[in-house]
Amino acid sequence: KRFEKFLEECHRCQSEEKKELLRKAYNFAKIAHKGQKRYNGDVYISHPLEVANIVTSEIGLGTTSAVAALLHDTITETDTELEDIKSIFGDEIANLVKLLSKIKGSSHFFTVNKAEVYKRLLVGISQDIRVIYIKIADRLHNMRTLDSLEPDQKHRVATETLYVYAPLAVRLGLYSIKMELEDLAFKYLSPHNYNVIAKQIKDSHFSNIMYLNRVALPIIHYLRKAGFEFDIHSRQKTIYSIWQKIKRKGVTFNEVYDLFAIRIIYEPKSPETEKQEAFEIKNIIEKIYPIKPDRTRDWINNPKENGYEALHITVLGPNDRWIEIQIRSKRMHDIAEHGFASHWKYKGIEYKKIEFNEKIQELRKKLENVDADDFDFLSDFKLLFTTEIVTYTPKGKEIILPVGSTALDFAFYVHTDIALKAIAAKVNNIAVPLNYQLQNGDSVYIITSSKQLPSKQWLDFVKTQKAKQTLMAFFKDKKINEKEVGMNILFKQLKDLGLSPNHDLITKLIKLANVNSKHELYVKIGSSEISKEELNAYIKKITRTKFTNFWKSSSKKVKSEYQSDIVVAKCCNPIPGDEIIILKEGDKTIIHRKECPKVSELKKKPQIFSWHHYMSMNFTANIHVEGENRKGLLLDIMKILSQDFESDIKSVFLDTSENDFFVDGLIELKVLNKDHLNKIMNKLMKIEGIKLVERVI
Repeated sequence: KRFEKFLEECHRCQSEEKKELLRKAYNFAKIAHKGQKRYNGDVYISHPLEVANIVTSEIGLGTTSAVAALLHDTITETDTELEDIKSIFGDEIANLVKLLSKIKGSSHFFTVNKAEVYKRLLVGISQDIRVIYIKIADRLHNMRTLDSLEPDQKHRVATETLYVYAPLAVRLGLYSIKMELEDLAFKYLSPHNYNVIAKQIKDSHFSNIMYLNRVALPIIHYLRKAGFEFDIHSRQKTIYSIWQKIKRKGVTFNEVYDLFAIRIIYEPKSPETEKQEAFEIKNIIEKIYPIKPDRTRDWINNPKENGYEALHITVLGPNDRWIEIQIRSKRMHDIAEHGFASHWKYKGIEYKKIEFNEKIQELRKKLENVDADDFDFLSDFKLLFTTEIVTYTPKGKEIILPVGSTALDFAFYVHTDIALKAIAAKVNNIAVPLNYQLQNGDSVYIITSSKQLPSKQWLDFVKTQKAKQTLMAFFKDKKINEKEVGMNILFKQLKDLGLSPNHDLITKLIKLANVNSKHELYVKIGSSEISKEELNAYIKKITRTKFTNFWKSSSKKVKSEYQSDIVVAKCCNPIPGDEIIILKEGDKTIIHRKECPKVSELKKKPQIFSWHHYMSMNFTANIHVEGENRKGLLLDIMKILSQDFESDIKSVFLDTSENDFFVDGLIELKVLNKDHLNKIMNKLMKIEGIKLVERVI
C-alpha cells in the first residue's frame, strides 16, 4: 500500500514505463532485504522506500534517482552483486548504486571509519551529483528514525549530520531539509536546550499567530486591491537557529525578534514581470509599515550561489515590533524549498550542476593522512559546503561572516568607528592588510589611526552588505560636508574681493574649474581638489573681464555719522530692514535690534532708527522651525536654503529627542536683508509637515 501511494504521488513517474521500472526495483529490493529488520524494528524495505519518496517528493528528482534510492542498500546489506543490478537495470543505475555503496562502506553506518566514508563521499559527489541528493535523503530518513539507537551512537550520527549533511543541503538549496536535519541533530546533541526552546515556542505560539494575523490583514487587503494572486503564511524560525542566535547575540528567547516571519508567495502575471512584481509588493507593504533599510536583502537580482531567490524586508509592525517579510514567486519558492532539482518544472531553465571539483581535490589530499579516530577534520569538511565562517575578537567574541570576508568586513561588524579608522589588522598575531581574506577560526585585531580616512578603494574588496552600505553612506555624508565647506570658502573669498556670489559668476567659475555643476564645484573646493590659490586665480581672471562692474555689489554703505566703526551686535543679529537701536560704546557704534533684551535693560529710552542702507556683505539670522518628523525633511530644507536662495548656511540642527514624530529645529544662515529673510521663511513654511517658522534672537 505504501509503495502504491508512492507511485501515485511521484509526479515525475507517471508514465507506465516508469511505473513498471519502479515496481521492478521495489520488488527486487523487497526480495533482497527479505527477513531483515532495521534497528527500530521496521521491515528493512520501509527504509529504501522512504528514501525514494524523499528523493522524488521533497527533492524533486526523477525516476532514475528513485530506482537508485530503492536499491541503494542492496549491495552492502544483502548478497546482491553489482553485476545483478547492471544486468537488470543498466549501467547508469548500477553506477549510482555502486557510488552510494562506496559511501556507506559498512552495514552499520554509525560504526564505520569516518575518514574513509568522507573520502568516498567526495568521490561520489565529483562523479555524479545525484549521489549526494540520494545520500541526503538517506540521512534524513535515518535521522527521523534515530530514537532506537544507543546514546553514543545517536551523538555520533547527529554530529556528522550537523557538520556534513546540513551544510551540504544548504549548498544544494535544500532549505527545508537543511532545517529539519539541524533540528533533529540538535535534539540529540543538546536535548535539554532543545526541549526548553521547544516549550517556549509552544507557549508563545498562539500569541505570535494572533500578532502575525494582525500584521498580515492590511497586507492581504492592499495586495488583493492591487490585483495580485498570492498565498500568505508564517514561517517559524527553527529550534536550532533560535539556539544559534541566542548564543551568538547573547540574548534571551523573548529578545529573538525574527522568531516568526511572514512569507508571501505570488503567482506572477507573466515570466517577464516576475521580478518586477516582487518589488511592487515591497512598495505596497512599505506604504503600510515603516521599513528597516539595512535589513533589506535582494536575492532576486543577486541570487545566492545555491540558486536561492527572494526579497527579504524587515518592517516595524504594531507595538513597535520588527518582523521579517519574505517575498517569493511560486517558482522561487519551489526552488528555495527543494533546491536545484526543482528547475526541471520550469521551461527554459536548465538544471544547474554544482561544481565542487577544486575544493574536493584540496580536501581529498587533506583526508589522505587523517587518522581513523581523528575528528578534527570535520570543521574543514564543513567549510567545503558552508557559506559562512566563524571569526573571533581578541576577547573571544564570535563574529560570523560570509565566506570571502576581509579584515575590513570584520572591523565593520565590531564597530563602525573602528572600521572607519582602520589601517591594518593582526590575524592570529600576524600583521596583515585590510583586504586580507579571513579563514574559519581566525582571531582578528584591528589596528587603527586617528589620522586615517576611508578610501573609495575599500569598496572594491569588502564583501558584506554592512561594510558596503556604511562606506557609501560615509562618502555621501562626506560630500555633503565638503559642499558646505566649499561654499563657505568660495563666498568668503568673494566677499574679501567685494563680490557677491550671483548666478553669472558661479557659471563662469564652473566653466573655468572644468566641473559639471555648482555642487561639484563646492565639493572640489571643500575637499581641496581646487586649492584656495587656484580659486583665487579663477576669480581674478573673471574680475579682469568687462563684466566686473556687473558682479560688484551696487549696495550703498550705511549713511550715518557712525559709519566708520559700526559693529553689528551678535546678541540679536540685526539685518537691513530691521528697526534698530544705535548705541555708542567708546569708539564703537553698536547696532541692536529694537527687540534685543539688552536694549530693554537700558534706563533711558533710546532712539529707534529704520535701517534701509547696507554694506556689501551678508548678515547672520536665526530661524526656528517646528513640524512633523519625516524622511527627507532635512533634504527639503537644505534644497531651499542652498539651491533656491544660495544662502550661506552656518548650521542646521533638527532635534527629535522629545518625540520621534515631532521635529524642533534651529537654522543659522547668512542673509542680505530682512526682505531676503522673509522670502526664505515663507518658502520654508510651504514645506510638507512644517508647522512653524519664526525668526529668533
